Amino acid sequence: MPSSDPDRDLLPGDRSYPVDRTVVPEEPPPPPPQTFPKPLLILGAVLALALLAGAFVWVRIELGDPAARHDPPPDPLTTLAPRTGTPMPLQTVGIGQRVQIQGLYGTGSFMAVRHEWSQEGDLPTSLGRQYLNVEVRYDSGEGSLFIKPDFFAAYDVNKNEYLSTIGSGKDPIQPQELKNGQSATGWVSIEVPPGRTFFVVSDEGINPLVMVDIPGP
Repeated sequence: MPSSDPDRDLLPGDRSYPVDRTVVPEEPPPPPPQTFPKPLLILGAVLALALLAGAFVWVRIELGDPAARHDPPPDPLTTLAPRTGTPMPLQTVGIGQRVQIQGLYGTGSFMAVRHEWSQEGDLPTSLGRQYLNVEVRYDSGEGSLFIKPDFFAAYDVNKNEYLSTIGSGKDPIQPQELKNGQSATGWVSIEVPPGRTFFVVSDEGINPLVMVDIPGP
């Protein structure tokens, strides 16, 4: 007897079923690879080569290829032996008088060529003082004579000490070593109260050699 249920007489596949169509969104295409213009690539390569070449040259110079370096050999060190014995007695002279001196390392002569008093200079003086400017000259004989600013001082009549200074506007004598036959001239400036002053020159051991009696302004 035929069934009253119409679905019971159907075999699998006899009925059309709706197809489930799920739409999958498409992925966006990948971005194109980034490229640099050829001129920039060439410039970068040239700079890199230049840096490598510079580093190579620096290493050769610093670490030393003796055959490639042409530095002159260093000057030999001068060894000076200081004299022994008692320093020369202090000599008192006036302006313009030359006197023979003996330092720790050599002999020569000294002269206070001229002097001047000045209330003005590149820098103002302290209250109650003036610049005493003394032009000095050294002539070296045997050995070496050394000159330094701390070899000069001045004393007033009360024996107060004053040291050399800058700011007078005069061309100062430069620190140096004078060898046989060499000379040097320059100015020494000291701030002192105006009046009779004793200008004292010492040797390398700060032993007084010469005292120049200078009148006041």
